[in-house]
Formats: sequence, structure tokens, C-alpha cells
Amino acid sequence: MTDELLITVICREMPGRRFEDENVGKLTIREPVILGIQENRTAIELHPGDAPEVIFRPVFRIKQQPDGSPNFLGPFAFGTPKQRFFYLNWLVQKPHAHRDMFRRAKIHLSEIGWQTVEKC
Repeated sequence: MTDELLITVICREMPGRRFEDENVGKLTIREPVILGIQENRTAIELHPGDAPEVIFRPVFRIKQQPDGSPNFLGPFAFGTPKQRFFYLNWLVQKPHAHRDMFRRAKIHLSEIGWQTVEKC
């Protein structure tokens, strides 16, 4: 059986449009900062880093694995079947629609069990 599951991701307390990135003792100013969700190899649904709230609603195909746990599939799903996750990407908007990613958050899905999926 394969179904779909929509997950609502609510992001609050964003860092702002400017990020002071201290990496290996070197300070780099990142601006203007934007946040997106990764679909395949591209960040989509881009929002400014100073938005009061950002909501993403990725849809996953979901199939029950032989051990009873869910397997999240589709263009937002990354990792192995046992350790699926999706990414939220922090980027800097450059001229001519070019964007540079400088951070990403890995949001794990392994805590979502099949009983939770069935309730949805």
C-alpha cells in the first residue's frame, strides 16, 4: 500500500535578512538571507529570512516497510529508508536569480511511526 502524507512545517523566530557567519575564525556577512525547502537538488518556496513565520507543506509518498515502519518517498525525501529526512536550506540571494546555499537543516522523519501515519 502506498499513500501520500502532507507534513506541515512551521518556521518561526527567523534569523533575519543578515547573518554573521563565523566559520574557522573568519567572519562572513551573508545577505540577503532566504529560506527554502529542498526538492530534489533545488531549494523552492523561497522566503525572506526576516519573515515572521514561514510554512512549508511537503507531500511524501509513503509506504509501509516490512518491519512496519513508514518509508517516506518522493522529491523531498533524502537518506536511507530507515533514516529519511528532508532539508530546509538557508541561502543568499545573488544578482540574476543566482542563489548560494550556506547552511541547511536536516529534519528527520524517523520519529514518525506507522500509527501516526494511519491517524493522518
